[in-house]
Amino acid sequence: MRIVLLIGICLAISGCAGVGIMTPTSHHIDSNCKIINFPIELRYSTENKTRTAGYNYSARGKNKTYSTDEVRLAWGAPDEITSDEHHTIWTYREKTLRWSGMVLHALVTIPLAIPTGKTKYTLYFNNDNLEKILHHTFSTKLFVCDPLYMMTGVMAAGMSPTGQDSSIGLCNVIDRKGMYFHYLMNY
Repeated sequence: MRIVLLIGICLAISGCAGVGIMTPTSHHIDSNCKIINFPIELRYSTENKTRTAGYNYSARGKNKTYSTDEVRLAWGAPDEITSDEHHTIWTYREKTLRWSGMVLHALVTIPLAIPTGKTKYTLYFNNDNLEKILHHTFSTKLFVCDPLYMMTGVMAAGMSPTGQDSSIGLCNVIDRKGMYFHYLMNY
């Protein structure tokens, strides 16, 4: 009983504790997004042979749509081509693994996960124009509590939230794309 109490006191004084999950997720990257008026930019790294798709924040308000030829030039030939009623669908498979499992946190994050596939991009074309991209990856959702965090009022007032859906307080929900390691230095 004393050991359990001692461990609890050490965790309360020195950092945070929590639990979470790693789950496969799909993130939309739309070229006709009405809220964020930034064009999509496709990049390919020749060093580690990975593809990325994201918004080009320096080109606000400029409409840029990719044709199938431009995508092929930027990313190469797709691994798979299919179609549905409205779209031609290209799939690009990546080397990066997708993970699923639990995450424990006691001062440092300890992932207890297994690989459940690889990440991929699915591109949807309509009349030879890229309409949307789905990035099939994984995310870490972590619920952490840090009693010391709120006991140090001056420090807590200057600390920012640690992720989406998080807030300054005794406990936080951290939702990050990919594998996330949370530790005291994140503050």
